This record gives sequence, structure tokens and C-alpha cells, in this order.
Amino acid sequence: ANSALLKIQEFMDEAEAYTNTMNGEIKIATYPGPMEILVHLITEIKREYPNIKASVYENSTEYIIDKVLEGEVDVGFITYTEKEETKYRNLVFKKLLDGHMVAAVNKKSPLAKQRLITEEMLLNQPIVLYNDKYIQEFMKGFSSLPFDILFTTNNVDTIRNTLENNTAINIGFDYAFKTDAGLSRSDQYVVVNFAPPHYKTYSFGYFYNANNGLSRIIREFLKRIHRTIVNNEL
Repeated sequence: ANSALLKIQEFMDEAEAYTNTMNGEIKIATYPGPMEILVHLITEIKREYPNIKASVYENSTEYIIDKVLEGEVDVGFITYTEKEETKYRNLVFKKLLDGHMVAAVNKKSPLAKQRLITEEMLLNQPIVLYNDKYIQEFMKGFSSLPFDILFTTNNVDTIRNTLENNTAINIGFDYAFKTDAGLSRSDQYVVVNFAPPHYKTYSFGYFYNANNGLSRIIREFLKRIHRTIVNNEL
């Protein structure tokens, strides 16, 4: 049945190509980091192909995986490791960037002068975290030191405000500070790498359900994602 569906999709794509039109719908889910890039590319495609429809959802990694598995969205953009690739055999993962965890600190903070952040430096530092399972797992990798977790949130603007006001430090993914509009445009803070053994690497990319295939418009969208993120080396 899956093979037959793929053949039908190929036939429809080929027929559509002859008419020089692009139809269908782009349904994606993402964590906040690449939201601005994704919205920009969807706007660009909509300008060229006004007949298409688009839906963009923002949420946690678990939510995004569930939505792709359930077929409610075509493609999910997340941070992942080999553990997810092994666990979800029917999902196809495509890496866009390698990344690692960093500490973001206000420029006036003494930590801003450090070359690397150690576990002991986090003591007595108020910390704000984005509510993501990888960030939570990363924090569990430290010893049982009494860290001061001020709060967790899914609001990137709140994280930016705490950093700009020097209220707390933030621990998160390095590429969030490159791709997220709410974080990358501020010059009030810097990011500092963690010292070993806490220099953890992750992959940022997208994934889709192998059983559902990809429509022509989704393939075009992903092609532009590669050109924008990989070729530009954000």
C-alpha cells in the first residue's frame, strides 16, 4: 500500500510539473530557534506559488515527534541525537547542523570573561531554561549541586529579557542564538562554551514519516531550507 501511494504521489507531481504550477500544503512543526527562517521561506514560496497553503506549529520536541508520527504535520524541525534515530525507525532524520550546549550570560556578568564554563561556576547563579527535554537531560548530567533554577519557560522573549536585564543566565543550544530572531539580534549578552566533560553535541535538522512520503511542494521547501541553513553555514 505504501509503495502504491508513493507511485501515485510521483504521478501527481509529474502531472503538476507539466502545468508549471505548485499546489498542496506545507505543514511543519518546530521549536522556536529556526522559526524566523522557516516563516521567511514559506512567505517566499507563497509569493511564487500563491495556490499553496501553509501551517506552522511551535512546541516541544515530544509534541513535534508525536504530530509527525500521527500524520498531522509533514515535517518536524528539532534537536536530536542518535537515540531518536534508533528509537523511531519509521522516521527519516536529516541533519542540517551540528551544535552543542552553551551558557548565555549578560556582558556585565563575571562569567562573560570566562573562556569555558565549569560546573562549579554555575553555583549561586540564577538560571532560566527553555522547557525542552534535551536541556533538562543536559542539566541532569551535572552532579547534585544545588543549582538555582529560577524558572523554565517556552517563551523566548522572556529568556531574552532575563539575559538583557542580567536577571539570570540561560543554558541552551548554541544555534538558537544564531537562528532565533528573539535571541540573535541582541548584543547585551554573550555565549560561552562548557568545559569538558559537559561539552555535549547534538544535531539540528528535520524529520518526516517514511510511510507518508513527501509531496513536491514539501521537497521544494526542504531544498530551500538546505540552501539557507547548510550552504550559508549559520
